[in-house]
Amino acid sequence: MDRLRNQPNNQENAGVGPHPELFIYYLKGRLKPDGHSLPDSCIGNWEEDGFSFLFFSAPAQGEINKLISNQPQLTYINSYRMSYEQWQGTE
Repeated sequence: MDRLRNQPNNQENAGVGPHPELFIYYLKGRLKPDGHSLPDSCIGNWEEDGFSFLFFSAPAQGEINKLISNQPQLTYINSYRMSYEQWQGTE
């Protein structure tokens, strides 16, 4: 991922990875580094082949809508909600 944030793991989440649940937003286009800050719940951005995958630890559709309105090169495609284990392919 291009951008990661370290967030503390509490005892409740021990053994399930850094975040028990992921909210992933799939966008066409690449983010511009224009100073638009994402909330602390944004844990990463993975860009590949002209697409961006924004990872959050909490729902962020409102933030995604704001981001798209500020960066017209981006197009919302889909969103996903899954456990960390599903993302890792262990579930």
